[in-house]
Amino acid sequence: MQSHRHILERCLIEGVDQVAVFEDDASWTPDAWTSLAAFLAAVPKDWDALMLGGQHMGRGPLKAAKGVSRTTNCQRTHAYVLRGATITHAHRLLQLGVHAAVALSPLNRGATMYAADPWLITT
Repeated sequence: MQSHRHILERCLIEGVDQVAVFEDDASWTPDAWTSLAAFLAAVPKDWDALMLGGQHMGRGPLKAAKGVSRTTNCQRTHAYVLRGATITHAHRLLQLGVHAAVALSPLNRGATMYAADPWLITT
């Protein structure tokens, strides 16, 4: 969790508006590079957070476009991209002392979050 906190804090200090964060044990799926381009092209423009790997909980995601889901309860932090005020929101959530994999799950309610479908990153 400290590394997630640290990178988001650096983004806030340095005025970074968009950041991609990967777990140290993240692995790209075999066709990830091809799929990543298609995913980024299909993601709706209103995104605040993108999940490239994680775990859908509860009722699961909603289909948004081919290869893109709108998350309803995504946990785990294999790989994600944040932009704008969502960086600040995520940084605050990580101050709560809960494991990063669970701490960021409230972003599902406070941000427009999309996920790659299927996942591009595993751990």
